[in-house]
Amino acid sequence: MQVKDIMKREVISVSEEDSLVDVLMVLLENNISGVPVLNERQEVIGILTEQDLMTKRKVLNIPSYLEFIQSILSIDGELQQAKKDAIQKLSAKDIMSSPVYTVGENHSIEEVVCMMVNRRINHIPVVDKKRSLVGIIGRGDLLPLLINQLRR
Repeated sequence: MQVKDIMKREVISVSEEDSLVDVLMVLLENNISGVPVLNERQEVIGILTEQDLMTKRKVLNIPSYLEFIQSILSIDGELQQAKKDAIQKLSAKDIMSSPVYTVGENHSIEEVVCMMVNRRINHIPVVDKKRSLVGIIGRGDLLPLLINQLRR
């Protein structure tokens, strides 16, 4: 079986220039945990996931949820505004994981499983020869295959 047999063809993506706030809205509104990031030529250049937001938070000086709530409740409005301004200046390219691991439509499912396990990743963008996004495959897409194997 190949990637093209089970990949999702309708993929939500973001631009590398999209603001962090816009990316968060895309994740929330679509109830997804990650999105491929595209450049101006529509090539996949990265992926931005909830994991990126959690692990890169300190490096980029993004407050944790608790720190954010505390800053709202604090008396120092200037400090709160400075943090808010800094966060609003961040874009997808500031937080995305890059380079991103990708596969082609003709890769085998076995290759994808090995990549996911060995690299500890949950989603892999599917690209054509020009690195344009044509689909995405996630761990959840593999579950029906596992169920079918177990039922045999």
